[in-house]
Amino acid sequence: MSINNQQDYRQYFRSAANADDVWQRLHSVLAEFGVTHVFYALGYLADIISQEHLDGVLQQSSIPHKFNYKTSYPDELLRRVDGEFRLEQDLSALHSVIETSPFVWSDREDYQAAMSINNDGSEASFWFDVKLVGVTLPLRFGTFGKGGMGLYMSRLSEQQFHQIWGNHKDDIISIISYFDEVVREKFLDLLGISFTKREKDILAFLAQGFSAKMIAKSLGTKVNTVQNQIMELRRRLGAKNNVQLVTIALTFEVI
Repeated sequence: MSINNQQDYRQYFRSAANADDVWQRLHSVLAEFGVTHVFYALGYLADIISQEHLDGVLQQSSIPHKFNYKTSYPDELLRRVDGEFRLEQDLSALHSVIETSPFVWSDREDYQAAMSINNDGSEASFWFDVKLVGVTLPLRFGTFGKGGMGLYMSRLSEQQFHQIWGNHKDDIISIISYFDEVVREKFLDLLGISFTKREKDILAFLAQGFSAKMIAKSLGTKVNTVQNQIMELRRRLGAKNNVQLVTIALTFEVI
């Protein structure tokens, strides 16, 4: 496909019919740069990451409390540790939480930096030893929103990747930025983030400081019903309390 200028990418993504369509459009655009598989994740920093600087090494204790992701990565890439994919041990995911600069998978300096915040040496070893070709672009949104886009170029050599990355880095970053913007604006269901009108109403009332009893009275329903709906929302969004629930909703601009 051909896009005349960078601004047209935003409209191209925005005109997608649904979440599946925008996902396919992203792959179509990125294929021109040799990208074969994509990993897209957005999360909320529910727990402030505890960091200690000891001899210049960053100690990482946790990643965002809740990550929603969509991926076209092949199974063998996802299940590289004990046959199970674990986001909390993924180098690019950890890098995306801490850093804002791109993480080039084959770059030893980037690899060593990511290693310093990883808790599992076997996972880190996999990334570099098999010489995966790709890059992860950290994403930021709102006050607490963090995420990342992993771009895997399974058919490219390191030399080919660096040539494309060197020539089109700004274009690729812009495309990912436009895609992320449009997903958060129109297609959050791509990541399994969706709400009924009633759920949005409850979140809006919580944001105004309403209690479950007050919300129930406003909606003409039972207090237990509202309490159960709030607990379900907290479970789905990984919120520990109502304040965190509202902050997450505001971060993703649900309300």
